Amino acid sequence: MKELYLISVLGTLKCIAIALFIIAIVVFVGMFVWRMDNQPFSIKYDSDVYCDKASKKGIKISLIVAILNICVMIFIPTRSELYTIYGIGTVIDYIQENPEAQQLPDKTIKYLNTIADKCIENNKE
Repeated sequence: MKELYLISVLGTLKCIAIALFIIAIVVFVGMFVWRMDNQPFSIKYDSDVYCDKASKKGIKISLIVAILNICVMIFIPTRSELYTIYGIGTVIDYIQENPEAQQLPDKTIKYLNTIADKCIENNKE
């Protein structure tokens, strides 16, 4: 059961990473525009120097946050992918442990092959 809890937490973490990525990009664009707006044709006062340092720091921080969130979005699968991985892994573990289940796929494949062969023969006629 703890696996299902971790799946829901990791799925939520990916959603949070996407939201933080969008916020970081908005902050980056805002700081970049603000910096470009204050830069040309202005006399450097102390407040302008402070704004310039703050905008550089904001741009750096937003880029770092965006890059970290890209890494999180790449390496954490979505909730549906996590459920798929968990379900397939559980089925594989069950098949490996149960001797009757190991025989089932061979019989099923042989049966499907005979049905496919019959369908092919019927279509030729």
